[in-house]
Amino acid sequence: MNHNLDSSFWNSKYKEQDTGWDLGETTPFFEHYINFIDKSKIICFPGAGYGHDPIFYAENGYKVYAIEYAQIAAMHMIKKNINNLHVLNSDFFQIDKSYNNFFDIVIEYTFYCAFDPKLRNKYFDKIYNILRPGGEIIGLFLPINKDDLSGPPFKISLNEIKNFIKNKFIIKDKYFTDHSIDKRKGNELFLRLQKIEN
Repeated sequence: MNHNLDSSFWNSKYKEQDTGWDLGETTPFFEHYINFIDKSKIICFPGAGYGHDPIFYAENGYKVYAIEYAQIAAMHMIKKNINNLHVLNSDFFQIDKSYNNFFDIVIEYTFYCAFDPKLRNKYFDKIYNILRPGGEIIGLFLPINKDDLSGPPFKISLNEIKNFIKNKFIIKDKYFTDHSIDKRKGNELFLRLQKIEN
């Protein structure tokens, strides 16, 4: 693992308020997409940051688990003391095996591009394990138009994702959404991926 991207790295970002990825409010797309998710679903938000999206879903009656590596961001959510919101201050890749086959949906936004790209295959393995049969990843994947390999954020490509999800997930939906914020329009791709039962 790239230890330059460990919990202390992310904690320092929050401490210095160097959080350019954070919108300061619920993501417009996920505010829209809540209408398509059944209230019975248990939802996981990996790399939740300050938790605008998980907080919104929890306040709307969903059972939500927010996983966040940086203690400052995790404590921000914990202090909200919201029913239905369970905050795990943990490395997503190290969450306990008791969460295997536990979640119905994993919502992805600004996490996949934040960790070391060498972990991307492991990311899909982990999500495959924690999702129930037929469970889904619902995500906006970005940035797709970045030219260089530096990061975070690290560039993503659909072909790379297709390679990683082979025998794990099938693509159910794929499109550019009108609900992207202006500065990310055309640079983030919506994917709905369903777990394959092997």
